[in-house]
Amino acid sequence: MCNNNATVIMNEPVCLIDTGRDGRMSVQQRALQILEQIQQPVVVVAVVGLYRTGKSYLMNRLAGRQSGFALGSTIESKTKGIWMWCLPHPFKDGHTLVLLDTEGLGDVEKGDEKHDMWIFCLALLLSSTLVYNSMGTIDNIALEKLQFVTELTEYIRVKSSDHSRNTELMRVFPSFVWTVRDFTLELELNGKPITADEYLENSLKLKPGYSAEVSQHNLVRRSLKEFFAVRRCFVMDRPASAAKMKCMEQLTDADLEPSFVQQAQQFCSYIHQQAQVKTMRGGRGLTGRMLGSLAETYVEAIRSGKVPCLESAVEALAKIHNTRAVAEALDFYRAEMTQKVQFPTETQEALSSVHSAVAQQAASTFMKASFNDQDEKHLLQLKEGIEKAYGELCKRNVKESRKVCWSVIRRVFASLEHGLSNGSYMRPGGYNDFRSALDHGAQVYRSEKGKGIMSEEVLTEYLEEKNIVGKGICAADQTLSEAQKKMEDYRVRLEEAEQQRRLLEKRIAMQQQAMRDLEQSKQESIRQLERKLEQERQRAQEELQQVLSAKLKEQQELLEDGYEQRAQKLSEEITQLRSERKKSAPFEAVGRRLISWLGKMAFAKETENLSFSVEEEGEYQSVHKTEDQMEMEMEKVEGARAGDVENVDVPDVSYDEVHRHHFGQRRCKSCADIAESSHWVLMEPLVSMETGVPVYKHCSPSGRFECAVSGLRWVCASNVTVQYHFSDPDAFRAELAMLQYTPIGPLLDIKVLEGELLEAHLPHFACLEGSESSLKEAVRVLHGVDSAVTLETCELTRFHAKLLKPSFSLTEVLVKIGIPVRSHLDVLIYRMRVTPLTLHIYVVPRDASMIQAVEQDTRNAKKIKKNRPDVSIWMNSKFRLTCTCPAEISPQDITLKYIRPPDFFEVFMENAEERFDLELTCEEQSIWKATMRSVDYGETADTSQHIQMTSAATRDFQGAAFRGQPYLPTSTAGRATGALTNTDLLFRFRLGLIERMSGGVLRDLLDGLQHQLVINRTEAGDILQRTSVQQEQVARLVDTVRNKGRRACGIMLCMLQQLDIHLYNDLCDELE
Repeated sequence: MCNNNATVIMNEPVCLIDTGRDGRMSVQQRALQILEQIQQPVVVVAVVGLYRTGKSYLMNRLAGRQSGFALGSTIESKTKGIWMWCLPHPFKDGHTLVLLDTEGLGDVEKGDEKHDMWIFCLALLLSSTLVYNSMGTIDNIALEKLQFVTELTEYIRVKSSDHSRNTELMRVFPSFVWTVRDFTLELELNGKPITADEYLENSLKLKPGYSAEVSQHNLVRRSLKEFFAVRRCFVMDRPASAAKMKCMEQLTDADLEPSFVQQAQQFCSYIHQQAQVKTMRGGRGLTGRMLGSLAETYVEAIRSGKVPCLESAVEALAKIHNTRAVAEALDFYRAEMTQKVQFPTETQEALSSVHSAVAQQAASTFMKASFNDQDEKHLLQLKEGIEKAYGELCKRNVKESRKVCWSVIRRVFASLEHGLSNGSYMRPGGYNDFRSALDHGAQVYRSEKGKGIMSEEVLTEYLEEKNIVGKGICAADQTLSEAQKKMEDYRVRLEEAEQQRRLLEKRIAMQQQAMRDLEQSKQESIRQLERKLEQERQRAQEELQQVLSAKLKEQQELLEDGYEQRAQKLSEEITQLRSERKKSAPFEAVGRRLISWLGKMAFAKETENLSFSVEEEGEYQSVHKTEDQMEMEMEKVEGARAGDVENVDVPDVSYDEVHRHHFGQRRCKSCADIAESSHWVLMEPLVSMETGVPVYKHCSPSGRFECAVSGLRWVCASNVTVQYHFSDPDAFRAELAMLQYTPIGPLLDIKVLEGELLEAHLPHFACLEGSESSLKEAVRVLHGVDSAVTLETCELTRFHAKLLKPSFSLTEVLVKIGIPVRSHLDVLIYRMRVTPLTLHIYVVPRDASMIQAVEQDTRNAKKIKKNRPDVSIWMNSKFRLTCTCPAEISPQDITLKYIRPPDFFEVFMENAEERFDLELTCEEQSIWKATMRSVDYGETADTSQHIQMTSAATRDFQGAAFRGQPYLPTSTAGRATGALTNTDLLFRFRLGLIERMSGGVLRDLLDGLQHQLVINRTEAGDILQRTSVQQEQVARLVDTVRNKGRRACGIMLCMLQQLDIHLYNDLCDELE
């Protein structure tokens, strides 16, 4: 990538724009390659004028060289097309001076006035200062040769604005400098000396009158006044004798007339000090590479027979350079970080400090290379790209650190592992030796340097694993009394709490560092943007002030010359310009809005409170944590410090896994390829009854949340209270029929009682497989008040319809009638009677309000939980239910509809078997199967509301639990699980259970474990009441059971097998 501060030094000029034999212009690649290297602002000075008038000599003097641009001493024109010379600016550091020497106008051999016009226009459009060079004096003949300026409006186009076309051109045209060579007159007027500038202005005075002759006399003069806000004049004596002038390139200043040398120095000094950076409308400065693109844009328009358009050129530059600026800034960031960071870093701060410095440089690189970044969307792309790249580096840092840490672990604990493998600790007194070896290894491990940020995390994992082993060694050590064993258990738990305190403090420090990184990134982006906006605002104000001063001067002259009507018309322009200046230019207000917006975008990301976490495989993630949760964790740490081991709830190594949303409840093979965000915190609502209707309420901090009941999601930047209930779906049935829409989700009455939502995601049951684009166009969100309805467009995602800054009334997701819709399904099974066995089986769209309505109709029946179908089906499809044992099933078929009450299959069995299978088919394709056991539908299971095992299962389980092996049904026997203890197996299942266990299975497990005396009522209540986030509840349950030993783990595994065999089998498969 090019260095932004690099200076390009050319030994000689090159051709920028050439004219071929066919008369067509083209931009030369060599010149473009040079401009491509210049990422500094450019001051562009172009010279135009009749051929053989010494234009090239002036350019050479500006370059500080004797030779460069070709000079000639004959009547033949030397310069063809437009030539370019790029040099370090002699007075402005960090800028490049670009000199453009143009082909002489009026070449008799060329004889093409239109070609001369295009040369003049290109010099005008590409330069920030235009030098017009002529010989003799400024008289009518000299002005007539500037006839080109009267035709500029025909050759250069601007889009409509509040100002006149000429005023708009004045705002973007360069300053105008007239150099008069071989000047022989005295600078006097009415006997008084005047300056060269006064000489020019006097020559441009208008004649009073309206005759054709007067109008022709005034035409060029008026054009120069209307198009050029800044006009300067320099007169120069003849530099030398005619004989000497034939070899001008060999002459030094000593060989020239002193008066000429002084005049030429004054001209060069003005150009070097006063010529401004080349800008476009609004003060947007150009770099060298942008100048090259601008030349290509204008020449291409001329070649295609069009007129160059200033706004189109701005759009073309923005399109080319902003995308490129983002890519180059990101490449710079990645290259610098790769070069400067050595993984793993000892602390997160070490990585963060390098990131902050490099990100700042990358932002500066982008600012210099970007152009007219509307709404700063490319700056935001860069910010997001840097954050993503930084996340990848953090992930790498984590993995490298874990790799080093485990290498150290294997080395320092090698002797301990050897003792464990040969059983040397399984002897009287072996426990003390084991603890000594473990403590010594931990001490040596901590003394090692260069392990990186995961040092405590990896050690915690290792110690936790060995503490479980240690419990077995302690139990087998006959030299220890029961009291000593209890004290040892207490000591180990205290050490674990202290280790968790270290780990938690490090995590919190990493999280706080991540938040500081985000804040610093936000502030740096705002500072960079403010600087650039302020620079462009100042340029725009200077541009506006120049135009206003020129218009005021022109108005005064018009009044003096008797053109009152023209002066009055000019007053309107002046009023508009003054009004624009009072507003500090619309650009400033836009800048403030963009800065504010950028700050909000950064804040929205900051509210996610990023922290760096690691799972067993060492994956780096972004995890949501609220300030309240962080404060609660610190209270736990203080409890551990105080030695309250019995009551402190120490976070587990992978504690932050619970903040990830589980998708076990939404698995659908049909639309599995459609991306869906997984960073949602699942929350159980507070439920109350109002007029017999359940009302669900959530109080959440900032973050991204999902209701465990309905699937409603919301995003907020501060604390909010959201309340909702399901409403009568027929409330707007007539209105929807008239609008030709039908629901594909529940009708929700949502109220935001406190705070504000940034986003709301309304649940729907439509599957996007094969119909994603058509559905997205046909879906709307209903807002209903009384009998009036309005429809709002939305963004359709896999399971939700997304609304930004939502306002609520009665709300539901709709689809246009006639659009075919596939539906995600629920199969709801209720046991109505035990003898004879009677089941009601509903097949309905996956809709929480539908489930609630069915449960109200079957509230006296027992609900039997089985897995959902994992494929979607077209609405209005017909289903058939079959059973593997004799049964009466009616009706024969059911059609999938979104109606209340829904149809259902009734299954009647005189003599139900201990086990039978149910299967749903659609068009002879199986879409769902379930195995029913007596434990599912039997009276015992129903009346006790606890898990009961068959006698055979109980015997098998008890033996397995005693041996420390899990009870394995036939479907899982012989798998990799057989080599693991119950405690190990539950630990390996932990993440999958957190992600995928349903609320129903969780509640049944809590009931069953109490019944089996694994946990007591206080522990069960604590699991549910400590948090409303379901994943955290599952994590607490697993950790509680694991701490109670292998028998407790075996009981939980056995219950899980019976409650959700598919989940159990999936977890076993993942182990293999």
